[in-house]
Amino acid sequence: MLHEAVADSGDDASPPWSRHDDQYDRLASAPVEGPATLVDFTGQPERLLQVYDHFAGDLTQTLLVGYTHPGARIAPPQGLTDPVQEIFFTPPEEEQAIAAEGAESYLRRYATAEERYVKDSASWLSVRRLEGPDGLLDALDALLAGELPAHTGTVISPS
Repeated sequence: MLHEAVADSGDDASPPWSRHDDQYDRLASAPVEGPATLVDFTGQPERLLQVYDHFAGDLTQTLLVGYTHPGARIAPPQGLTDPVQEIFFTPPEEEQAIAAEGAESYLRRYATAEERYVKDSASWLSVRRLEGPDGLLDALDALLAGELPAHTGTVISPS
């Protein structure tokens, strides 16, 4: 919702993690259109506080999924109101599913889904393999320059 409500800054000279920083500065003009769910990948306390302030009673759920930005924190910042923030981490979710449907059923369903995902992902996902310190530097340079396509995963081996 925030992404749709606020335009991209288009500043290609900025590092990838800051290209959309000005969207948060323009948050006050973003429309609030009913119930909203916040899925945060940044882990930046000041951003969470801004979104909570703007959407106030319209937030129905908050999932803290990632910690991608400098200064990120796993724990939610002090001062956030309802809804209670949930730190989403896969192992507890899997444990709940296993308890609900049984280990054998869950593992069978998981294996089927994983097999389908691996097969289907070949049509849209490419893997770029690099080696050593030079490969790591090349990958970092490409990432910071915004040159890595979203459909490409980079695997860097020590040698």
